[in-house]
Amino acid sequence: MSLGDTANSFFLITMPRIKEILGKKLEDFLGKRSLEECLGEKIDLENIQFKDKNQEKQYLIKKESALVKREQRETAKKEMEKKIKIKAKEKPKSRSQKKRAKKEVDMKDFADFCAEERLVKKLKKGQISAKEYERRMKEIDGDDLSDLNDDEN
Repeated sequence: MSLGDTANSFFLITMPRIKEILGKKLEDFLGKRSLEECLGEKIDLENIQFKDKNQEKQYLIKKESALVKREQRETAKKEMEKKIKIKAKEKPKSRSQKKRAKKEVDMKDFADFCAEERLVKKLKKGQISAKEYERRMKEIDGDDLSDLNDDEN
C-alpha cells in the first residue's frame, strides 16, 4: 500500500510535513480534492473550528505570533536588500586605492601621536601648564581626551 493510499484511508485533508516524505511525490493522495468531491462544495481550511475552545485559542495565538515574526523577518530582509543595493551602487575600491587610504590613515595617526608626544615633553619640562596641555590635546584628539578623563574618574 502506498503512502498516498494510507493517507486517504485516514481521510487526511493535508499531508503533514514530515522529514521522511518531504520532496516525494504522492500521486495517490487525494486529500482536500476527495473531500470537496464528496461534499460538493469548497473547503476553507482556515475557518474549520476546533472541538476544544482552549485549543483553538492557543492555535490562534500561536498563528498570530508566527505572522508577526514573519512580518518582522520580511521587513528586516527588505532593509538588508536596500543596504546591499546601496553598497552595490558604490564603486568598489581597487587595491591601490585601499592601500592609499590605509596609508593616509596611518600617517594621520602617526602625526597625532608625534604631536601628543611633543606636548607631553613640554608638560614635563614645565614649558606649558596642565590646562594648556589639555586644551592643545583637545585640538589634536578631540573626543579621545574626554575618554581618558572618564576612565580616570
